[in-house]
Amino acid sequence: MNSCQRGSVAISRLRAATLLAIAILASMIALGRAQEAKAHNDSCAGLASVWWCEWYDNSLPTTTRHWFNADVTKRNWLMGQVWDVYPNSMQKKCVAIKDDGGTIFQVACGTGSPSGNIPPSWRPGWMFNYHWADGNRYIGSNATHPR
Repeated sequence: MNSCQRGSVAISRLRAATLLAIAILASMIALGRAQEAKAHNDSCAGLASVWWCEWYDNSLPTTTRHWFNADVTKRNWLMGQVWDVYPNSMQKKCVAIKDDGGTIFQVACGTGSPSGNIPPSWRPGWMFNYHWADGNRYIGSNATHPR
């Protein structure tokens, strides 16, 4: 094999290694985005006059705010509730709203019962859930806003 052929093989290997590195980097970025989207678990379904939205976390650390984050988070929320899948574990779980001025209002805690009507003075705002139990906890919330 002459020196031209050896140089050509070296360039081909370099190109292959570069392409492989780019492919690995691209797949790592895509995987990171997929995990980030999955972590939020946000969705909304259109009902007759409102959007029914849900978000949850399988392992939320204590006092961490888990914001509703699907598309546009600032909305004219009408109702909110907090829930989980474990009986009798709701006492320290809440859903709240933060208004434009940064004031946080408690919407619902504990029982999983809907809050009823969120006062117009709290709207529009950003909804989040949180808990203050020791350790990580499963927590979910539902909220509605006009369609």
